[in-house]
Amino acid sequence: MVVVAEGAATPDRLETVWQAVADDLSSVEPQDADPVALAGLYDDLYGMFTEVGVTDVSARLALPADYVCFLALAGGDRWWRHSTYDESSFCLFGIDRVWSATDFSCRLWADRRPAGEPMWLTVAALSDRSELALCCDRADPRFGAVVECHDDHPWHAGNGLFSPRASFTDFLASLS
Repeated sequence: MVVVAEGAATPDRLETVWQAVADDLSSVEPQDADPVALAGLYDDLYGMFTEVGVTDVSARLALPADYVCFLALAGGDRWWRHSTYDESSFCLFGIDRVWSATDFSCRLWADRRPAGEPMWLTVAALSDRSELALCCDRADPRFGAVVECHDDHPWHAGNGLFSPRASFTDFLASLS
């Protein structure tokens, strides 16, 4: 069962923001974000966070409702046309890549995770050195927030975290 929780933004607001930016986000690898795919993502995340030593995952892991709405609307990976580098250097991830990037990042930084640090999803790549992380820990006040990680991860020292946004919707709105 997928746990979805309201964060700082609503799915309705996400849909409005999506309409403003969708034309600038090219679809690359279409994917379904149906309930079965979301359940698979959730189960994989649950298992991985448990394996890397996060405690009480069942009470804490949740997908922000606005982000679930984005996954359904985006239908897979999306490249941003107006990147300062080139079109392929900024990608918002669909379900498959969210899983693989999150699994890689969390396993890479697991030994540096401070006790009590929340769970994060890797939801985008901004270049070969930066990624976006989304807090998916409903027990943390940052639930639903997005941060840019430049050669960093929230589980590391956090010195390379920039541009915090209260929600994925706020991040997406910053693109327009």
